Amino acid sequence: MKININSYLAILICFFAVIINGKAATFTVENLNNDGAGSLRQAITDSNAAAGADIVNVNITGSVLLLTSLPTIIEGLTINGNSQNGFIVDGQNTSGVCGFSVNGTTVPGGFVVNINNLTVTRGNATNLGGGIRVEGGATLNLTNVNVNSNTSVGAGGLYATSAATLNVLNSRVINNIANGAGGDGGGVSISGATLFMSGTTVSGNTIPTSGGSTGGGVNIVGNATNASLVRIENSTISGNTGEFGGGIYNSASSGSSTLRISNVTVSGNTSGSNGGGIFASGIAVIRNSTIAGNTANGAGAGGGIYATGTPTITLGNTIVADNSTATTPSTSAEIRANGTFQTVGTNIIEGSSSGAITVLNGANITGVDPQLTALADNGGTVFTRSFQTGSNAINAGANSESLNTSETPAALTTDSRGTGFARITGSSVDVGAFEFGSVLTVVSRRAFDFDG
Repeated sequence: MKININSYLAILICFFAVIINGKAATFTVENLNNDGAGSLRQAITDSNAAAGADIVNVNITGSVLLLTSLPTIIEGLTINGNSQNGFIVDGQNTSGVCGFSVNGTTVPGGFVVNINNLTVTRGNATNLGGGIRVEGGATLNLTNVNVNSNTSVGAGGLYATSAATLNVLNSRVINNIANGAGGDGGGVSISGATLFMSGTTVSGNTIPTSGGSTGGGVNIVGNATNASLVRIENSTISGNTGEFGGGIYNSASSGSSTLRISNVTVSGNTSGSNGGGIFASGIAVIRNSTIAGNTANGAGAGGGIYATGTPTITLGNTIVADNSTATTPSTSAEIRANGTFQTVGTNIIEGSSSGAITVLNGANITGVDPQLTALADNGGTVFTRSFQTGSNAINAGANSESLNTSETPAALTTDSRGTGFARITGSSVDVGAFEFGSVLTVVSRRAFDFDG
């Protein structure tokens, strides 16, 4: 029989295309068992064995009590819980058990995993990432996920490394612990990876206050292979504790790291040493944010911000106020600028600062109380610090900075609370993360404890 080679090749190409692309399979979680048919574990196992990006739908309410860690996700997958508090993946604080793990090394170029509408709690990993871990070039999108009360030697809640991308949207990273000697990242730790976070609260996370631990809330380091790129917007970092960088630690000591934050409240965080709110030795751009009520204990400096090293730290339309250090008298309650520190637009720096701060444009208002209110539910997706009537922060910002098309994001359209809360309501933008007079109906979130 004569074979038409062209037809044969066409058939082979189609055959392999089906194998490579596959058809998305849908699996349903129908019970809360640790394993077996209808369980979450079995759904992930079946998805890993099937070709293509699959879907797991949760059709039950309650807690899955894990006896061992779930299988590592090695292909594209979407897991749809039924609600943040309705479906709970519980590691029961069992040593060696974590929630979800994603490894992209099995697929050239990585793949995408979406996890939506559920809680991951009481993981107790013996490596990095007590709640959720992503690595190997994979992209992990978390939407409306509560990562709560997990523990590990480092990266208590979330961990991203090895060129992974982690996107965290409208979520909570709360009360996680990195308890190892020198443990880093009580809430979130990024090492040679990319993080985008929006509409998210990182609160009440802890690491040791001695032994060189870094980043009580968020820890960012580059490495020799991959830079770390982090963008945080419309979020709140509050009530976290660590040795260096109680709220956020951004370091270029092991490799390049860049931090960009806008419309972010950094409040009520504590460090055992430098940087109660933020410790920055990597590139950092801070726009329309509020850094207030943070403390650097011990002999630490920079209750609000501690900056060191050669990378440039840029502050724009930001409030740095009500921060403190344990030393008396404090010479750097608000800012300790050991490196290249510059400001643009209008910034309010209430208390003492030390080191060289260069004004590129605009002006800094110093020695004046911005009259912030306590961290509270003022509507929107996260808790914020509003102003008392008559605050000098109202309409005092530079619109050119908030609408700067050369920055990322190019223009701030909302304040920290997100959709429905305009960024500019008067003649000029307010300084800080909150826009006074931008009002929407308050939605209660009393299920969560937001310290700060």
